[in-house]
This record gives sequence, C-alpha cells and structure tokens, in this order.
Amino acid sequence: MIYLQHGKLAEAEMVLCKILALKPNDAQMQATLGMALRQKGDLTAALEAYRTAARFKPDSAEIRNLFGALLQPTGQREVPNRSSPKRSG
Repeated sequence: MIYLQHGKLAEAEMVLCKILALKPNDAQMQATLGMALRQKGDLTAALEAYRTAARFKPDSAEIRNLFGALLQPTGQREVPNRSSPKRSG
C-alpha cells in the first residue's frame, strides 16, 4: 500500500478501515491494517488485526509470522489456530 510505503500511517489506516467496512472478511487487508497499526505504535490494535486476519486465513504463513512476531513485544504467547483437516471415519 502506497501510504504505508511513504509513512503516511493515518491515511493508510483510514483507507484500510474504509475497505474493511466493505470487505470485513478480507484477511490480507486485515493484515495490512495490522502493519499500519504496528508502524504507528499501536501494538494492541495491530495484534487484534493480525488475530482477525489469522481467523479468516488460518493457513497463511505470512499472517501467522506477522502475528507471531508481534506476540513477544506485547508479552503474549498465544498462537493462532491452524485449521485442521477433517478426518473421515
């Protein structure tokens, strides 16, 4: 996102929130919002955005890595659940 690349964090957050109002289940936009919030210094909100992204796309290594990298600075140890394949039988 161009706003993030240029350090315009308030603008990035505003645009991402508008996008997410229309597409709240978009994991990539949730993760991008997390990046903007992290750069802004709002680690708690960033963690929540990553947690939401991980719920929508639990098998995404990128989202899991972003989420995991933020756990240590916030003092949390939670790991997002991965979806497990259903077993027959």
